[in-house]
Amino acid sequence: MVREMLPTQPTPEKEVKSDMNLGQSAEGSIQPSDEQVKRFPEVVARIMSGDLHKDIDSTIVSGCIDGRCGAESPHASSAGGTISLMVARDLTRDYKDGFDTTAELMRQTTQILTDRGYQIGDHVDDHAEGEKTGCGANDNLEKIYRVIARKGDAIRDLARQLGFGDLVGDDEVCERIEQAAADRSVFSQPDEVMKAIKEAPDSTVEELHGGHNEAIIVINNNSGTTLDHQLMADELGGEDFEAFDVDAWAFEASARAVADDPEYDAEIKAKMAALLYYNFATVLTLCGPEMPVVVLSEVDAND
Repeated sequence: MVREMLPTQPTPEKEVKSDMNLGQSAEGSIQPSDEQVKRFPEVVARIMSGDLHKDIDSTIVSGCIDGRCGAESPHASSAGGTISLMVARDLTRDYKDGFDTTAELMRQTTQILTDRGYQIGDHVDDHAEGEKTGCGANDNLEKIYRVIARKGDAIRDLARQLGFGDLVGDDEVCERIEQAAADRSVFSQPDEVMKAIKEAPDSTVEELHGGHNEAIIVINNNSGTTLDHQLMADELGGEDFEAFDVDAWAFEASARAVADDPEYDAEIKAKMAALLYYNFATVLTLCGPEMPVVVLSEVDAND
């Protein structure tokens, strides 16, 4: 089969403006302070130059979008790292497979990735307590699923505004993803999901530090790169202005990595759509309405 080149980057006519915010569908608390807003011209210019993104060897997501420092070996980023790939499988599942716990589904996903030779990872932080892990995409997994189920129209609209309309253009696929999220009723504790990741051979679970100071979301389409959060802190004079980074360029390879049939383009596109849903639902869950979003394309980074 000849592989169809699937859409992962915004088309030129749909380039997003740098002053776009998440809007009223966002229900979280992370958004810019007045002091951070004053720095927008400086920081956005640096981000859009591509100078704060570094070249990486990874081709699929295994790092998280979290903007805090502490990761020693950055990888391509998606909400929850490898948890994103578990979610992509879950939201495009065949209903005859039933409803495994999310921890068991995580183990199945890491086994697929291990067998195929792919990296696995996520992060914790230095102050999580109880069953929490410090990864918001994991600790709020049930809430994020509910956002997917309830706010599908808002997620699709956000995707179109950011140039990903092709990935949400199939109503049947989108409705299946939203229904799968609504149907899931069994969620493992976050630490159980993280344990499943840590049990995987050669998995990488980094420890991040400090509170959340993210003031912008970067959708990164500059292939082979990820935001270097430590470099950003060094260049900006501290960790008072951080950024979420979604490496959308890695979605296609990531979807193929966990696909039942890596050559079946319809399945790949559905899993890419599920990755998009999960990442956008995560930021809608964690962030407030005034949180800005920018898209970094290869053209932007190479200008």
